[in-house]
Amino acid sequence: MQDPLTVAFEVRRPWPRIDAYGTRQAARNGTRWQFRRYHDTVIGGRAIRWPSLITVWHHDPSGVDSITCPTYPGHAWRFHVHHWKLQIHPLQQLRRRLLTRCAICGGQSTREHPVNLRHGWPPKAPWWRGESGLVHMDCAGVRLAQDSAR
Repeated sequence: MQDPLTVAFEVRRPWPRIDAYGTRQAARNGTRWQFRRYHDTVIGGRAIRWPSLITVWHHDPSGVDSITCPTYPGHAWRFHVHHWKLQIHPLQQLRRRLLTRCAICGGQSTREHPVNLRHGWPPKAPWWRGESGLVHMDCAGVRLAQDSAR
């Protein structure tokens, strides 16, 4: 089955953040300066990224992948405003931090241990309840190890 959601475009936040992984990669490669528009910019050996504030998704009403669908030649499908779904990242992070719990251990989502792995496909909950069916990466690893030992 193909996914009917396709990223139409992203709105980046105006302030950058230092990317630790990219900084390690730049040090490993010996890159001190590299300029690109939104990603892989290295200034003085530090990798800088501009994360997304808002991601605009295009939902194809026919249920077909928007890139391979022959009814949308070129990029005209990006401007079908009535098919857009917005993903506002700061609100999603706030919802996960305050309302979402791990489906296995019941723990909170923190910066060090986010609850962001899908464990099953439960029905979509209202926004004030938090997301169900998400787990910590550590909890998913422990559960997988327990299941494979049986």
